[in-house]
Amino acid sequence: MAKKKTKTKTARAKKTRRYGVRYAADGDTLKGTLLGLAIVIAFVAAIAGVIWLCGGFGGGEGEGGSGGSIASPDEGGAVSVHFIDVGNADCALIECADGAILIDAGEYDDFQKIAAYLNERGVERLNYVIATHAHGDHMGAMDDVILKYKVDELIIPTKAVNEKFYNDVIKAARNRGVLYRTAAPGETLAFPTGKLVVLDDGCDTSVDESESEELNNNSYVLKFTYGETSFLFTGDAERKYENEMLDKGEDVDADVLKVSHHGSNDATCNDFIKAVTPKYAVIPVGRDNSYGHPSKKTVSRLTNAGAEVYRTDELGDIVVTTDGKNISVTCDGGN
Repeated sequence: MAKKKTKTKTARAKKTRRYGVRYAADGDTLKGTLLGLAIVIAFVAAIAGVIWLCGGFGGGEGEGGSGGSIASPDEGGAVSVHFIDVGNADCALIECADGAILIDAGEYDDFQKIAAYLNERGVERLNYVIATHAHGDHMGAMDDVILKYKVDELIIPTKAVNEKFYNDVIKAARNRGVLYRTAAPGETLAFPTGKLVVLDDGCDTSVDESESEELNNNSYVLKFTYGETSFLFTGDAERKYENEMLDKGEDVDADVLKVSHHGSNDATCNDFIKAVTPKYAVIPVGRDNSYGHPSKKTVSRLTNAGAEVYRTDELGDIVVTTDGKNISVTCDGGN
């Protein structure tokens, strides 16, 4: 019996050295240990609560990328607006975690670039495809987009021309069973995150102008709002159209302006810029294009108003991301 007791004491001593607490701790020791642990947990929780009330763990408020990193749409809680570099044409993608909208689709030859961009983003479904107006540099690749991707609804211009690209878009929509229609001024297009409103369709604009000018001034003007941030898409609206919107008192104020008509001097007048008050202005424009876009005067008007100007001919694809309060801008550097 004496030897057996010695072995038990030795075993307990080993376990004491290994665990730092007697293996056969009595009830009071166990209660004391649990009480101490509870006090530590309560203290840590209190400190965490104070930090949270004071603004969180790191990061801060800001604009233009100064407020720390913003989650991508894949991570939820953020929206990205992609101005895809399709030369002297227009194509923009609004993307959140649960949806995507394509506004315009470049020229016919731009489909491969657009498809590669959507595929890289993992976009398979588009809640809306919107043609701001019936020009080939806005609708050229739209039929192929409709044929390749699942599209819930197609918004077409209120005025159209008997051009092959336009007829091809309608044919593609019919073949795929996609609902297509015009949109009315003041209409809100349903989207999982944020709100997209059709401010105007240009139908009230005077028609004493050429066919090309008439179609430019028949552009849908769209405003996307998420939280405290907003984006204005102007198609190819020209000065006359801009002034008519101002006369009607439309709310064009926005943080980010998609500059109309590739920065042409016939649009983005001073009064319109003053009403928009953009912090950022994005110009979709082709490098060394034959039109002389963007006009130096237009760029000067924007910079003089305090807007940061971003051009696809210089910067390539431009991505503006917002969490509803902060805005960050990134680009791929161009070709």
